[in-house]
Amino acid sequence: MIAAFARHAEVGKPFQMDFRLRRHTGEYTWLHDDVRPWHLPDGTLGGFVHTGLKMRRLSQAEHALHDVQLRIQAFLDTDAAIVFMMDAEERYQLVNRAWRVAFHKPDDPVVGQTFDELFPPPLLAESREDNRAVLRRGEHIRREMDIVVEGETRTFTVNKLPVRDDNGTVVALVGVAVDITERTRAELALAESERRLQNILDSMNVVVNLTDREGRYVFVNRRFREVFREEGQNILGREFSKVFDPAMTPGVKEYNEAAWAAETPMQRDFKTLRPDGRELHFRVQKFALRDATGAPSLLCTVAMDITDRVVAEQERAASERADTALRPLEPPAGRRRRRSGFHRPVAR
Repeated sequence: MIAAFARHAEVGKPFQMDFRLRRHTGEYTWLHDDVRPWHLPDGTLGGFVHTGLKMRRLSQAEHALHDVQLRIQAFLDTDAAIVFMMDAEERYQLVNRAWRVAFHKPDDPVVGQTFDELFPPPLLAESREDNRAVLRRGEHIRREMDIVVEGETRTFTVNKLPVRDDNGTVVALVGVAVDITERTRAELALAESERRLQNILDSMNVVVNLTDREGRYVFVNRRFREVFREEGQNILGREFSKVFDPAMTPGVKEYNEAAWAAETPMQRDFKTLRPDGRELHFRVQKFALRDATGAPSLLCTVAMDITDRVVAEQERAASERADTALRPLEPPAGRRRRRSGFHRPVAR
């Protein structure tokens, strides 16, 4: 108790303390101490005046209430989340240990102090506006904010909710702030990884896309957009049948279903028509991507454009057929041409 009084006294502001003493009879007596500082003419702190010191014996119900309050405080102090409560005048009624660590006030008197006294403007301007939105208009505020904790900037999700009495009047604010720094860092790392993967796949000269179980596109690379004249953001979320005419791509639906069920990649050659009517030929490989449980989650399609090769082969075959049609017929193998009955004399 003395140590607690000394910590509060160092701040030099009015404060209140509730504490209990055990009497020789074994009963507890609660003391409520209202302490205010007084200053010397030169402004230095001269001491404290205990204007509200009073002793009272609490009823059994009041003892139980104080015990519950102590248990709640002890429970909240073990939570890693920041928890606090303030009344309608923005005076703090409760803060837990995580709050004190986050705002660098390990021993400062907080209960009974207003938000502006602890955080003079313009500090935490957004939080100040959020408090008033909750207390005056009964709004539920959720916000992400950065807080420096022990020299490190951490990201928190802050929820502030109104507490109402039986008449529906807002009488207090409860705030809970959860540290989401690791999740935010993981999300940033995932976004960076996806960006690198997109750059790698965009540099490849093959068509690559991912579709979900419903056949909706979730990823396409640059080559896909170039070949099919589709904007990347416009195609994402659309089904294959809404992008391409199934009549122009016969067998694709059956191929997809077989690839979902296959344990190894499947490969086939396909012919399709581009929106401008140009005929395209692809050598397509499909395989299912599996999640952490081993279940298929996405279908990956990698298609190599072999149109030039197919056209060249078709032209070469057509040329060979034309040469064959123009070439004179040769006698069947093993059959000799009949010789005439006379011989032309040979000049000597």
